[in-house]
Amino acid sequence: MVHAEALTGPGGVVLDRAAPLEPFAACAEAAKSGGGAVWMQVNHPGRQVQADMPGVVWGPSDAGAGASRPVAEP
Repeated sequence: MVHAEALTGPGGVVLDRAAPLEPFAACAEAAKSGGGAVWMQVNHPGRQVQADMPGVVWGPSDAGAGASRPVAEP
């Protein structure tokens, strides 16, 4: 995660300016020690955050997540 106040779910790992790099470097070294490759996925949940997660929700607008779909006429 790139922001500690916007997590996609429980157990999310945050790597931001305040995070110590040593645990991340040690994890990468352990993964590479057997010849493996490591890729990092940068993630931010935007406006689709689990309802029971603390923190903030940010998105490109204040519209709800389903608001961009056309509403069916009865």
